[in-house]
Amino acid sequence: MSNTRRKNRPIISFLILALMIICSTMPVSAASSDSEMDSAGNYFFSGDSLNVNGGLFFGGYGAGRDLTINNSESQDSVALSGMNLEVSDSKIGGSAYLAGNSIKISKSTLKGNIFAAGNLISVDSQTTGNSLMAAGNHVSFAGNTKAVKIYADTVTFDGKVDGDVFIEAGSVELGENAEITGALKVRSEEEPVIAKSAKVKNLEYEQTNIEDEDDRDDEIADEVKSALYWSVAMGILGLLIYAFGRRSLEQAAVHTREHPGKTFGFGALAMILIPIVSVICLITFVGIPAGLVGIIGYLLIFAVSQAFAGASLGLFLRKGILRKVPGFLMVVIGVIILEFAKRLPYAGIVIFFAAALYAFGYAVFVVFGREKSDEDIITEAEA
Repeated sequence: MSNTRRKNRPIISFLILALMIICSTMPVSAASSDSEMDSAGNYFFSGDSLNVNGGLFFGGYGAGRDLTINNSESQDSVALSGMNLEVSDSKIGGSAYLAGNSIKISKSTLKGNIFAAGNLISVDSQTTGNSLMAAGNHVSFAGNTKAVKIYADTVTFDGKVDGDVFIEAGSVELGENAEITGALKVRSEEEPVIAKSAKVKNLEYEQTNIEDEDDRDDEIADEVKSALYWSVAMGILGLLIYAFGRRSLEQAAVHTREHPGKTFGFGALAMILIPIVSVICLITFVGIPAGLVGIIGYLLIFAVSQAFAGASLGLFLRKGILRKVPGFLMVVIGVIILEFAKRLPYAGIVIFFAAALYAFGYAVFVVFGREKSDEDIITEAEA
């Protein structure tokens, strides 16, 4: 892992986490259906796969797996969080806050800024906006803005910027249509590749150091040791949860399979609102007991969230040829998979965050949801 990528990782991870929190705390999860518009013209939508086509609304807020805004107009900002996000042929009166795995913006006009954090980020040549701030693995920009700031592993820049551009990445390539009227500052391992027809007036290049092989091996070894240590610790906790709360693990898996949007949406709300409400209770005399219960409960759920999610993942995978594998062993396997997955570059923070949302979402379901019978849970878990 290069020094540039290693330094970028916490910045990118923080931006991904921050944008996911911003998107997730919108009232989308409180919607009673997959989509609805309130009396002020704000459009809230959630679900596994949703396509807003031809809509006119004041602001758009959504969370889910695949979200698309197409041929629509928002008078204010939009905030989307999910796996695959796309904004095409639309007008955004404010800014766009986007967090996900794949983010694509095409043929769109934004009065405000574009804030994007994810794995693959693409802005096409027919998109205009005030500025772009992107953090991800691969970023491709061909749009028109007044400023650009990008943190990534690889960057392809082929757009027009009437202002300054800052790029910190492992590799940078400027295409034939690239045009920058202000200063271009690049920090990367190798000198940026610039097409002959690209229009760049003021280039400031700073080369970052490249790690030697020994440093790279040491870093990998440290990551593996950390993953093994936490796998043992979380594995023990996961086995305890399995021993005393197997029904909860199976119920959480079934509920998430049936209502993934609600699980993660309400989990996000709980993560944000519980501390706020608890602190408000603590500053009032009569609310101190409730505030203490809220804080203690929050810390307990957060402490066991990773083990709970890993154990639940193991039981979820107990299908087909794995059906005959003992449940306690699948719990350990699930915890190990989760612990190693959390150490993936950039995706790790998203996985950690998702595991926490999973646990908080199930906690909300336990408090406010309708519990199913043991027979229903066993039947659905084995389905």
